[in-house]
Amino acid sequence: GKSIKIENGSFRWSDNVQDPLILNNINLKIDQGSLVALVGMVGSGKSSILAALLGEMNKVSGRVNVSGSIAYVPQTAWIMNTTLQENIVFGREFDKKLYNEIIEACALRQDLGK
Repeated sequence: GKSIKIENGSFRWSDNVQDPLILNNINLKIDQGSLVALVGMVGSGKSSILAALLGEMNKVSGRVNVSGSIAYVPQTAWIMNTTLQENIVFGREFDKKLYNEIIEACALRQDLGK
């Protein structure tokens, strides 16, 4: 089946060989349909593992294989410079019922004063 694998992977942020390895000789396998939580102290490498899987770090050695698709939602919030409604609808046709369900689910009703 589909999976995500890192085999004996070592990675650094820059392509300068003098810079330290951020992830060194790691192995990871996640089977399709698995629910995985990366937990650890600040600076322990959680975001770096995700960046390595996305190809955003320089691979020094090892193999990375992502069969299928992968999505990453960073911990830094991102919002379009437009209305709240446009951020929720996000280019789709407006559906008032769905919009109101999202407002409720995100506990925004009181903030909107309605």
